[in-house]
Amino acid sequence: MKKLLIVLGVFFFAAGLYCEEIPTATQSTTEETMIKTEEVKEEPVKYTLLYKFPQGKEIYYQLSMDRKDDFNIAGRKFDVKKKTVVYLSELFQGVDENGNGLIKVTYLQGWQDNIRIFSQPKEVRAKMSPRGEILESQGLQDIAAEFFKVLQYNLADYIPGIDRLPVKIDFSKMPSNAFNIYWQAFIFPVPEKPVAIGDIWKREDKNAGITIQYKLQEIKEGKAYIEVITEDNRGSLDGKAIFDIENGYLILNYVNMVTDSTGKIVQRAAKEITGATGTEVKPASTLPERTHITFKMEFVPME
Repeated sequence: MKKLLIVLGVFFFAAGLYCEEIPTATQSTTEETMIKTEEVKEEPVKYTLLYKFPQGKEIYYQLSMDRKDDFNIAGRKFDVKKKTVVYLSELFQGVDENGNGLIKVTYLQGWQDNIRIFSQPKEVRAKMSPRGEILESQGLQDIAAEFFKVLQYNLADYIPGIDRLPVKIDFSKMPSNAFNIYWQAFIFPVPEKPVAIGDIWKREDKNAGITIQYKLQEIKEGKAYIEVITEDNRGSLDGKAIFDIENGYLILNYVNMVTDSTGKIVQRAAKEITGATGTEVKPASTLPERTHITFKMEFVPME
């Protein structure tokens, strides 16, 4: 409606001039150009980002998590680093009647520094929507058990002895779907509607209790380049993602998180673990003043 009013306004303005004098050829051309310029305002190109599940196609990823703790003890600064790497594959087994993808995910192998995790491949079956929502799963209990070991290993730097604490959790007795919310955090969220360059969409991370913002920066060779950013009172998060629009899969999801609240987080964790296990655990006497965590999910070409 606004465009129509502008065009009509230009038309009546030109008609008034015509009544006063006969326009020259140059004037007519100029007025014509003005009208056409108003009419030709283009809407920004919008792009639809959706996951696709071509039956029989298998893709591979490397999942890496790096942690760096910055210490400052009596003015002496140093850092401590840890690294976790996991390799996995996704085999698309078709779609259901609603277009949701049926996927077999195989955790092939992994390392936590020099310690082997996933000593043998473990499979998960999942149903995922084109928007990247995990609808159903089977077999996540074994994956959760492996990542619980990773958690214990990392927490031992902050809470000495926690990796040797006799915490017995029978993950096999829990339904696989109970772990979907944690698995969802590893999946890049595509926008719910088509987006143009500069558009922003958000996702609430229920695990971390933060809202993450995504901004489409550019489209290059059929790939969407996206900025990831958020900030709250516990620290900051930034990163980038690359999504293959034509083939419908993630190429890269890179996120870097920084917090100077490690001490508070560890103290709260120690209190909760003590309450849950009945065994008193205490934080280390020296905790980092700042922690950097880098998460990267990266497509590995196999052809």
